[in-house]
Amino acid sequence: MLRAEDGNLTAVPDRSVTYKPLYYFSGLLTQPGVKGTSIACTNIDPTNSIEMEVILYSHDGSWFVITWPTLTPLRTYRIESTQIPFHTEDNNLNSGWTVNQGFGKISANSKNLICTVQVLDAAQNPPRWMESLPIYGQGSCCSFLPVILN
Repeated sequence: MLRAEDGNLTAVPDRSVTYKPLYYFSGLLTQPGVKGTSIACTNIDPTNSIEMEVILYSHDGSWFVITWPTLTPLRTYRIESTQIPFHTEDNNLNSGWTVNQGFGKISANSKNLICTVQVLDAAQNPPRWMESLPIYGQGSCCSFLPVILN
């Protein structure tokens, strides 16, 4: 995991040879102890592991955290921007940042990855509110389509 505050890193490391963008989402919210974003991805390949990259951005396009988990075959992996009491996460990014208008990008070395994203109440157990965010994939050319229509 790489955090913006960990060093003088002004640009996202270029891993475009290994990871191809699969999904984008907008509406990321995170505030420690108040609200958080939960990303769940499943490797649907029954035999091969998948390496993925998740980058979370603030409203101005500056990234604040990047993580590179590896998912074994048929494994579901949950990433959270902050601790959400009701969920059990595999990777709590615990960025400490407050982001009210963010977005994210999910890339992988295989297309056999399905994901869902929610914004949740991080103050209550169980959460009093939750909102599923639409996920977009890049179409055959230049437009972005909701993944369900892609």
